[in-house]
Amino acid sequence: MPTNPQNLYDNDEFFAGYSRARENPLAMNYTVEQPGIRALLPEVKGVRVLDLGCGSGGFAHWLVDEGAESVLGIDPSANMLTAARENPRPEIEFRQAFVEELELQESQFDLVVSSLMFHYIEDLKPVVEKIHSWLREASCESSRSNTRSPRQSRANGQAG
Repeated sequence: MPTNPQNLYDNDEFFAGYSRARENPLAMNYTVEQPGIRALLPEVKGVRVLDLGCGSGGFAHWLVDEGAESVLGIDPSANMLTAARENPRPEIEFRQAFVEELELQESQFDLVVSSLMFHYIEDLKPVVEKIHSWLREASCESSRSNTRSPRQSRANGQAG
């Protein structure tokens, strides 16, 4: 892992500009990114979800609105998590961590989602291995970077 992982979102000037851009209802997040990732997802009713790079928590809220049993949102940014915690829901927990440093119990999630987070990671292999270990059998991982978990690749007849 890099000695100083990237976390632009805790730079107050960057975060202020990011927040202004997200206020625009025509922002790429609302018109391209979110509709795209939602279209990739299986039915989420009753599932336990890990949201890596959860940002301000909007996607976690949508998952619960769609019937997810629980969502654990992970983000390294204190600014993002402050925003995420402004609208608490009992089904959602937010934690501050870089995914490279994250330690979770194995086989506890049905679905792992990540929206534009993988490009910040220098060494993907150990992160994908961790994600795989956190998934229960017959589970899946979905990402806007189109990264597949080894379990998905084998299920689709592709090399893992």
